[in-house]
Amino acid sequence: MTLRAIVAVALALIAVPLMASGVAVQPTHLYLTAKPGTALDAEVTVAPASAATAIRITLEPFVIDANGSPRTCRDAGRSIAGWARAIPDAHIRIDQPIGIGVSLTVPADAEGSYSGVLMIDAGTENVDGVAVRTKVAVPIVVTVVGTEQPAASFSKLSATANGDGIVISGTVTNRGNCVLSTGALFAALHHGGAAVGMETSGEATIILPGGSRNFRFEIPLSGAPAGDVEVYITSKAHGAVAQAVVRLAAAELHVERLE
Repeated sequence: MTLRAIVAVALALIAVPLMASGVAVQPTHLYLTAKPGTALDAEVTVAPASAATAIRITLEPFVIDANGSPRTCRDAGRSIAGWARAIPDAHIRIDQPIGIGVSLTVPADAEGSYSGVLMIDAGTENVDGVAVRTKVAVPIVVTVVGTEQPAASFSKLSATANGDGIVISGTVTNRGNCVLSTGALFAALHHGGAAVGMETSGEATIILPGGSRNFRFEIPLSGAPAGDVEVYITSKAHGAVAQAVVRLAAAELHVERLE
């Protein structure tokens, strides 16, 4: 039996302020969509936390590691750096909130998702005798609509049965050309042909093309079923599915099928 649930990757502005020593930035991410060959503009607001603050603004490539942490990377693939710019892209001094623009011209042959990070460097300040340098990173992801080719695969699967249920962990890798969401991960238990438990991943975060994300599910049960239990782990977004079937028998893990 196959678990079927469609969850699309949500591409929207997340309007939650990011506070850092020296500056406050809103929104914290820019997740955008555009058609091939079109121009696109977006903006973030940067405000000094207290006194006037000097900031430096740059647009850089970035990646997200398997634990969900973003980091800059000069060799990051599918970067917007070649066709996007920050306005202003310079050192400036602010004493009140200002808008920092991001202007993009999507190439006519662009396909899938591209990314970059707007880096706001508030410099170094003395905090209790310690020099602290503040950098705020605002990830930007642009998906070219109508060109997405989603795909995913699983690896490093493990499952453990206990008195409260079953714990499943592993790694999902984005094999397609567009972003995937960990919010589109599902795990379901089947025993004797019937679904006996289901769980979704936690708070949704994105997986960039070529990237991987570690995951862990805890499916609670009022006593784990005796005998064979099939665990279906599914990643589904934009109509593409990767699925792994794990069989628990006599406390041993068998990977029955991995697609």
